[in-house]
Amino acid sequence: MKNLLFYSLIFWTAALAAQPGNDITVRDDAKVGFISTGTGANINVTQIFGKSPEYAELKKRLDGLEAAIAKKADRCEKYTDALAKEDCRAELIALNAERGSVQKIETRFREDVIRLAETFATIPINSERLRLAKQFFDEGKIREADNVLNAKEMQAEGDALLAKKAREQEALQLTDSLLRVKADEFALKARLKATDYGDSLRYDSAVIYFEQSRRYGETVENLSAFADLLRESNQTLQSIIYYERALEMPLSDSENANLCMNLGIAYFNIQKMAESEERYLRSLEINERLVESIPEQVEPDLAKLASNLGVFYFSTQKMTESEKMYLRSLEIYERLAKSNPERFEIYKAKICLNLGSFYFTIDKIPEAEKLFLHTLETCERLVKGNPEKFEPDLAMTAANLGNLY
Repeated sequence: MKNLLFYSLIFWTAALAAQPGNDITVRDDAKVGFISTGTGANINVTQIFGKSPEYAELKKRLDGLEAAIAKKADRCEKYTDALAKEDCRAELIALNAERGSVQKIETRFREDVIRLAETFATIPINSERLRLAKQFFDEGKIREADNVLNAKEMQAEGDALLAKKAREQEALQLTDSLLRVKADEFALKARLKATDYGDSLRYDSAVIYFEQSRRYGETVENLSAFADLLRESNQTLQSIIYYERALEMPLSDSENANLCMNLGIAYFNIQKMAESEERYLRSLEINERLVESIPEQVEPDLAKLASNLGVFYFSTQKMTESEKMYLRSLEIYERLAKSNPERFEIYKAKICLNLGSFYFTIDKIPEAEKLFLHTLETCERLVKGNPEKFEPDLAMTAANLGNLY
């Protein structure tokens, strides 16, 4: 395989000098050579060879070797002494070897000149230095063309340009960071306006502010928040567009998991069950990995996700999976409610209500009653402290118990 690769590379390199569109002929005396560049321009490399001091020097050296070889050959023929003839032939072999070496150099030189001619024909001559280099090259003054391209000067100019580019990039980064501030400000204003239920135009205003935020820079935060607003306003198809767009951005694992869960909900709402399950399970996989290292941050999301999957599997008549997810959600909320009852007791009550409804549907009446009664006890206790917040939960629980009895 190594030989094959090496052969392919050599073949490709050789093809550069004679690719389609380049009509190049180089004979041993290097007196012809027209290159068609493919743009209608022809380069007469014969003139370049004829004017080149470097090529003249090579030809002079070759002519001198040819004369020396001819002279040495004649002399060798005249020797009658065997030893002297053998020494003469050894010298002749050495001269022939030297001529062969110079001929290879001359051939390479011609090929290099042709490639240089092709390069000058294709690159834009857009600097005074390049113009002078081409002028010298066309005159056959290859060494002068090389000298015009002063490496020290070009490096100084190039380094100055790199420094300028770095300054401009720094300025651009500063501008981007300031635009991000504006994007965040408008996203926050959009969220605040969305909560202004006294304004009949709150939704339209929030959409305008989110669009302005996105104009200054799309972020995971403003895309997902805009999608939340659209989903909560029953614009589910539109919300999916922005959730998916946010999902294409660089994300942390927690952002990825939350977006996938929200997409699971959105796809479920429009009855795209395969897409919903795929996103839910992706979120589950990420959260299960994260919960091992940061349980206090991830467990609330994992409990909510398990509850959603319980609803999803119940809707698709996968009862075993539904029960498993409901029980998993309940197990997490029971643990969370012990450490923080003020925050999580109501969530535990709600999952008990869902699981009770599940058991009622599959005719496990004692299990359903037990869970309903637990939810009732919790809601009756919580409603005393905040009736406005918890009375709807109490009413729903009472209705379920009424259906059961």
